[in-house]
Amino acid sequence: MQIVDFDAQFSHYMTEWASLNAKAFHNVDEMEVAMPDVYMRWLNTPADWLGGVAPGLFFAPYDDAGVLVAWMREYLDSGVSVPDPLLERIVELGEGACLPLTGVLMGQERAELQMMAMSLLTEIDINPPLEAYLRLIHIHDGEGELAVRASEALRSVGAGALPACLDEMEGASAAVRLCLMDMLADFPGEDAVRAHARALLREGCAPAVMAAYIARMDDTEALDDLYAAAKDPSLDYLAYVEITGAIEALGGEPPEAREFAGDPAYESLRGMTLE
Repeated sequence: MQIVDFDAQFSHYMTEWASLNAKAFHNVDEMEVAMPDVYMRWLNTPADWLGGVAPGLFFAPYDDAGVLVAWMREYLDSGVSVPDPLLERIVELGEGACLPLTGVLMGQERAELQMMAMSLLTEIDINPPLEAYLRLIHIHDGEGELAVRASEALRSVGAGALPACLDEMEGASAAVRLCLMDMLADFPGEDAVRAHARALLREGCAPAVMAAYIARMDDTEALDDLYAAAKDPSLDYLAYVEITGAIEALGGEPPEAREFAGDPAYESLRGMTLE
C-alpha cells in the first residue's frame, strides 16, 4: 500500500500559497481565516505527487473497508499521519466499516489505532460494538486513556448501552465500576444505578466523585452512607467538602465538623482565608 505524507504535502502547498498571497492580507490572523478555503482547494486540485489525482479523491475508489483499515494501520506503523481523506472514506462506507473497525478493538492492536477506530465508529453511529467497548474497559481495569475513551463511546450510545453496562457492573473490580459510573450517572432515575453508586461509596471508592453523582441523582436513600463516609478517618479535606455538599443538597443536616490540620488543600485554603 502506498504511504504518502498528505500533511507534509499540504504544508508545502500552504507555504507556497502564503508566499504568493501574503500581500493580500493585513496580518497572520486574516490568513488563518482563509485556511479552510485553502485546504478545500488543495483537496480538490489534481496533484502530481498522486499521479494527477486530487488528494480528496485518492481513496474514493476503494470500497473494501478492511483494506482501508489495514492501510490506516500501515500509516501508523510507518509513523506518518493518517490522511483525513482516508478516515473520511472509512466513515463513508458506514456499516460496511463496522466489522473491521470492531476487529481492531477486539484484537491486540496499538492504543493509537484502537482510539482512532473508536472515533470512527462513533462517527458512523451504526450498531455500536458494546461488547468491544466493555472489553477495553475490562482489559485496562477501568484506567488509562483507552478505558476513558471506551467509556465516552458508551456515553455516546446512551440508553441503548445501559443494560450491557449494568450487567458488566456485576462482579467487576471497583476500578471498572467507577469507570462505568461515568456513563451510568447519565441515568439518575435508575434504581440499579443509584445502588451501584451507594455501594462504591461504602467501599471508599472515589468518595468525592460518588458523592457528586449521588447528589446529582437526588438519592436521599444514600444519606446514611454519606454520613458514614464523612467520618472516614482517611478522608481528605476536599472529599469531605464534596460529601458535606452532597448531604446538604439532599436536605440533610451538615455532619459534625472535623479537623483537617496538615491536609495540604485545607492548609492552602486556610492560608488564603487568613490573608
